[in-house]
Amino acid sequence: MTVQQQVDALTASVDNLKGAVVSKTATLDASVTDAQSATAQAQAAKVTALSARDQAGTFKDAAYRAAQSAASGVAYQDLSAVALTKAVTAVDVFIYDTSKDSDGGAWRHRCAGTSWYREELNTYNRGSRREFPAVAVIVADESFVTIYDGDDPSHPLWMRFVLGSNNFIYTGPTTAVAMFNGILAVGVAGSGGGLCLVGFPQDKSLVSLDYSSNNFAIRGVGIAGRNGGGSRVLGANRQYLSGIVNRAVNDVAMTVLPNAPIDPASKLPLATIAVATAGGVSIITDRGEVHHLSYYSMGHANHVSFFGSLLYFTYGTTATTSGNPMVIDVANLSTDRTDVNGANLAYVMGHVYGFNSPSIWPAFKDNGARAAVLLSSNSLARGCTGALTLMHFGDVPGAKSDGSMVAYIAANYTTGWMPGDTKGAWLADTDDSDLVASGELVANGTFDVDTTGWTVLDATASVISGAVRVTSTAAYGRLSQVVPTEAGNTYCVTVDLIGGSASSGSVITGGTYTTKSVGSKLVHYFKATGSNTTVSIQVQSADVGQYVDFDNVSVKLADADRSVNNKGLVINGTVTREPVSQGAELVAYSGFSAANYFEQNYTGAFDFGTGDFSVMAWVKTTGSGSFALLQISDRLGVSYGTNHMVFWALGTSGELRVRFGVGANSMSRNIPFTFGDAVWRHVAFVRRNGVLNTYVNGMSVDSVAASSFDFSFGADYFLNVGPYWFNGVFSGGTAAHLALLRVSSTAPANDQIRQIYRDERPLFQENAACTLYGSVDVTRAIAHDPDTGLLHVGTTEGRSVFKGLSRVAHSTSAVTTAIAASGDLVVQQ
Repeated sequence: MTVQQQVDALTASVDNLKGAVVSKTATLDASVTDAQSATAQAQAAKVTALSARDQAGTFKDAAYRAAQSAASGVAYQDLSAVALTKAVTAVDVFIYDTSKDSDGGAWRHRCAGTSWYREELNTYNRGSRREFPAVAVIVADESFVTIYDGDDPSHPLWMRFVLGSNNFIYTGPTTAVAMFNGILAVGVAGSGGGLCLVGFPQDKSLVSLDYSSNNFAIRGVGIAGRNGGGSRVLGANRQYLSGIVNRAVNDVAMTVLPNAPIDPASKLPLATIAVATAGGVSIITDRGEVHHLSYYSMGHANHVSFFGSLLYFTYGTTATTSGNPMVIDVANLSTDRTDVNGANLAYVMGHVYGFNSPSIWPAFKDNGARAAVLLSSNSLARGCTGALTLMHFGDVPGAKSDGSMVAYIAANYTTGWMPGDTKGAWLADTDDSDLVASGELVANGTFDVDTTGWTVLDATASVISGAVRVTSTAAYGRLSQVVPTEAGNTYCVTVDLIGGSASSGSVITGGTYTTKSVGSKLVHYFKATGSNTTVSIQVQSADVGQYVDFDNVSVKLADADRSVNNKGLVINGTVTREPVSQGAELVAYSGFSAANYFEQNYTGAFDFGTGDFSVMAWVKTTGSGSFALLQISDRLGVSYGTNHMVFWALGTSGELRVRFGVGANSMSRNIPFTFGDAVWRHVAFVRRNGVLNTYVNGMSVDSVAASSFDFSFGADYFLNVGPYWFNGVFSGGTAAHLALLRVSSTAPANDQIRQIYRDERPLFQENAACTLYGSVDVTRAIAHDPDTGLLHVGTTEGRSVFKGLSRVAHSTSAVTTAIAASGDLVVQQ
């Protein structure tokens, strides 16, 4: 190759190399651009990743709980809820589910810099896990407040607070505990009592409040120093300008209201806190203000609970007794309230003492509430000494009982829903033994000859014209007789007060009595407490020489009225009782005939005038015979009597019939009805605003004008159930199977009737349970699980779990103090 050729070849190679370099340079330039773009994206992704980290932690917790829930099954009869048992004697328990916090619990993942996150693990006061549990089980006893890890099936210790004068929770005993948005609230009683607030996101003792304007906190240490090492600083948190009304705390509850201020340290809305004390209720607002609620001579406020901005509380003479329950809206509370019947009143329950009289609620069953919880903005469950009480509030707050309903659930009966001013609730028991009439239990109640069988006390007694004249020789002279009874059974006493110089006479049994004017029939009911009961007829006057003529004294066995009126139905003959369906607890009443029926003497309870009223029951028919669901008529009159009210079922023609009569004014209305198919149906007759409406299974099937009937009955009138009464003779009744019969002077609304049908229908299914498990009526604790909608009710014989009116599960471990429930976790003491 010549030199020129070599030069040409080298030149070509250089050109090729140059082109390759240019190409590579372009590629590198593009790569640099891509790299710069990727760097920007990575930086943005880093920010997103940091933000997502907290969410991921939350999602992890939610996924864990969801997996556990999915694994647990959904059958109520086979609940997988774990009843947590620890070797402690708890005074209160609380399940704190952080997913219900305002940020879903994300605050838990922002605490790596706190003292409690970094403190030594696996010690007496600290478990093995650093981060706050997604679900924490908080148990307060007299010496400690202990937080257990609810995320771990074994629920190990997470953190323990020791009570002490310079500790975050000071000398007790503790009485209550709650937690929300990372703030732990602990109530303490005794001379060193008050409310202690501990902030986990803030890592410090926020404040301790006692009476007057006192507030202090432990400063100088974080939560890791909770059990000593800090200093007690008065006025440490100037956000709280006053103390609570009394330092002896009985209960505490927390909520977050809409538009609450944000805490700058935790980035969470501030809570509103209610504190029940020995001197009333204190409300610590989210603005840091402390306002007090009192109601006449309230004394102890012994329970508080929130539903949104509605606060429920009860009060009594001591920390364990309860008077009227009340609900108040605290959303705009800005001052102390010495009488909570006022501007921001939401609902008042119990006797209202003149506030828009009459009282809007019948008395709670035997009062003495042990615990209560708001189920919604218009419903409440309350445990009492006589029964579990369920309530729906009225439509018109504080006005009248027309929009309210109440149900009692005891160990041996359930009433179903009783609307408003209920006059009677019968056929509600679970005992399937037949009811057999006792016969007359009084010996010589007609005084035909003498006073044989009676004991005279502070009086003289003489028979005059077939009646006994009791003349007082000291105040309140009387005759007494011991009659055989059976503990727990209801009995009816009747006596004619013929006349006398005293204006009234009385019947006394045990600690109960009934007084009526002379010239009338007195009807008195009592529940026997033993095998014998002393029945006394008494001159109701303190003046010596006053007398009353008594005649026709009678004592008979009755089927109990489970409403607060306690006016039972007297049993005649034998009434059959058997489960409403196979294995069900509630029983049906049947076997009615001319000899077998219920009756009640005139009491005045059904003198409705032209006002509203309702009659409802569950009905099943077998065969085509006719029967009276409920009838009020003249015992002595021709036909049904001058005035009458008959709710009748005619099997031969397949219809319900309503007959009203007042003097010459009468009405007969026929409504088609299916007979003989042995299917339970809910039937309701409701006169509302002068119109009589008939409902079957919650649906209106007929309406007719009935405003002209002014119902008023007299001493010769009576109520009967089973056979119908016509021209002085009982007939029919054999086709009837009846349960949950109720009469009220209130007309429930259409939606309430539908609810009554829906809630009570499950009680008529096979194996349906409807009572408190065991034989004890006294409720020791109660909890509502908002996740499942289940209500947990504890007695000394176990824990009953209710869905609506039905008991869907139970445990046999005694409950003595407290229950907490959330999702698939139940804690009880």
